[in-house]
Amino acid sequence: MPTIYLAFANHPTRPLENLREESRAVYESLHRRKMDGHYDIYREDFSELDTIAQYLSRYRNDIHLFHFGGHTGSDVLLLHDREAGAAGIGNMLAQQKHLALVFLNGCSSRDQVALLLDKGIPAVIATSAPVDDTRAKDFAVRFYQALADGHPVGVSFDMAQAYLTAKLEVQPIAFQRGIFTPDDICIDTQHWGLFVRHESALAWTLPNQPSILPGTAGTKTNTTTTTGNNNISIQGVSGSTVIIQSGT
Repeated sequence: MPTIYLAFANHPTRPLENLREESRAVYESLHRRKMDGHYDIYREDFSELDTIAQYLSRYRNDIHLFHFGGHTGSDVLLLHDREAGAAGIGNMLAQQKHLALVFLNGCSSRDQVALLLDKGIPAVIATSAPVDDTRAKDFAVRFYQALADGHPVGVSFDMAQAYLTAKLEVQPIAFQRGIFTPDDICIDTQHWGLFVRHESALAWTLPNQPSILPGTAGTKTNTTTTTGNNNISIQGVSGSTVIIQSGT
């Protein structure tokens, strides 16, 4: 059965005030479609490296979306038990046969985008700077509410960005989702970006038909495999799309 993997990591010495609420609200947004048999959800609030590796191996044929919420940096994810190298996590995600979207909801995760796109993952949501814990939660919840309502990735991204624009409040940041020094802290603005290998990935939606044969490989997916083409499309805050041509 198509599966959504929600991984959260609230580190015991660096807890994020809103991460538990993000986990609850995102799961609640997606739960109705789960009950309709469209997909399954695996949710983990204290993600550790071994459990992520075990689950990605066990359900290699089923995972369509991977979400991580917690502290991140340019090349690491801070899990419950340790820092995990982004390259290693990226290699594990690249083995997922039907993975359509990776959402890294932490600070300054944009440097991980090229790695994931180069490994063939169709779409990645990441951040370009430190982000506030409350706004990270708000963005994720609004994005998944729109996605669960049947909107494609590109539209859901724009709707979440529009919500943050409407709610924009300039204030000091109390909780950050990054691994950095104090000199790196700044006042938060809208730093999320949607990065895709090809513009067609913006039209991907959650599976919308009940699974007839749960647990079997080769479930239907809307993703497109791109070979021999390193075009990258970036959808930013304004909702416009720019194609960047890179070398082969």
